[in-house]
Amino acid sequence: MEFVAKIRQQPILYMTFAAVVTFLCAQAWDMATTTDAAIILWLIGLGYAVVDRGFPAFSPAQKIISILSLATFASYVVSWWGTPYVREIGQVEPAGRFLVLPLIMYAMVRSGMNLRMLAWALIAAGFSYAASAFYEKFYLHVPRVDGDENAVTFGNGAILIFACMSTILISLKRKREITLVGLSAILVFVAAIYSGSRASLIVLLPLAVILTTIYKKRALPFLIAGTLGLTIFALNSNYLTKNIQRSYVSVEAYLKEQNTRTSLGQRFLLWESTICLNELYPWWGIGPKVFENVMKDTNDPCHIKVITKKHYFTHAHSLYFHSLATKGILGSLILLSFFAGIIWFSIKKQFTLSYMTLAAVLTMLTYGISMDLFYTRYIIDKHITILGILMGITALTSARTKNFGTPKTSKDFEK
Repeated sequence: MEFVAKIRQQPILYMTFAAVVTFLCAQAWDMATTTDAAIILWLIGLGYAVVDRGFPAFSPAQKIISILSLATFASYVVSWWGTPYVREIGQVEPAGRFLVLPLIMYAMVRSGMNLRMLAWALIAAGFSYAASAFYEKFYLHVPRVDGDENAVTFGNGAILIFACMSTILISLKRKREITLVGLSAILVFVAAIYSGSRASLIVLLPLAVILTTIYKKRALPFLIAGTLGLTIFALNSNYLTKNIQRSYVSVEAYLKEQNTRTSLGQRFLLWESTICLNELYPWWGIGPKVFENVMKDTNDPCHIKVITKKHYFTHAHSLYFHSLATKGILGSLILLSFFAGIIWFSIKKQFTLSYMTLAAVLTMLTYGISMDLFYTRYIIDKHITILGILMGITALTSARTKNFGTPKTSKDFEK
């Protein structure tokens, strides 16, 4: 009854919390539900912005990030408007997620969503990813688990949740929450392994640097985490070895035989095509959502020369190459400035959860080496929404935000 009373006292807070939990958990099962939960967060943020006649509760850091986000959307529009190919309004619509990033952050700030709520949402997400992975792996017997998307993006999503959980531990005080976050982190890491996404495991390199920095004065928990990591590796050594072997064979086939039908060979061909496109359209690129058509058009001088049945050509399989082709040099610099701004404010500890925000961005940029983060509406939703959630929640207890009317607790909004 006490919990019901809390919900009645703070309905918008718990509506926001439910949307965040749904967004994080549904990723492992259903894309439509994930997107719907993100839309609910937009609407909550929009409602608060209308009532407040703007974003007065934003900190200076959040305001700058919002400006960079809007500039990124504007760069998409410029590239779309100047495309040398067929232009349709639907091509620029997915990039509109950069427009709603400030709304997501504002929903977090104004609703009173807090650190402990985020911890429980991440715990639920970890168990959700694990349940989906174990169901597909041991009941459906699929070679690579993929949820409702593909194995690569499923694995990247799992490792992103793992990065968030491994860095939130330093901010938690209660043993029950710490224990559950640790257990959930282990399970979601196993889910990432079962996806077979090799790029997601590369994330462990920058993440290890961040974790070493965080826990340098806490040797025991770091030692325990390392032991658990090695245990997980040992238990899944055969599965990991097969994926490493697959990578080795792909590299060897390309270097020795110039075999472009492997996943690596296809990536090299796509990257060659993006360089070709950038030479023709250097400043603002070819525009969003036309890359696939260009690759398939044999009359286009930059089309991919070999097409396999897996259809790798839907995007350039690299955030950096895809941005260079579709947004050009100027658009790519604006996009990188958006990420650089988040990294800068995280390093300067403008967010309470600066390590978590930094870990999330570096995770995205690392697996972005082999996958574009924004090539579909759903993929954009996943990345932009989780950034908005993290940066919005970190503002709740930031010293800088107090001068802008941000409440110390969520109860202040109910007065």
